[in-house]
Amino acid sequence: NGDMVVCTSLGWDNGEGLYAIRLNGNGYIKRIQVGTNKIIIRSDNPQYQPIEEPAESENFSVIGKVLLVIKKV
Repeated sequence: NGDMVVCTSLGWDNGEGLYAIRLNGNGYIKRIQVGTNKIIIRSDNPQYQPIEEPAESENFSVIGKVLLVIKKV
């Protein structure tokens, strides 16, 4: 909480990485991996389990790729 991110607004760039996403109407910063017909959403926090969404899910969208994280001190 309190960190700031700078991201593109271009959506998914077809590569794995850290993205700003919408999932079930909520916004998150998560790592995205592409599987066979699915998207794997991972948190850097090991407390949270990965989430799998169908590749064509209407509950998931990518806002953009994270370019910079500014940590709150």
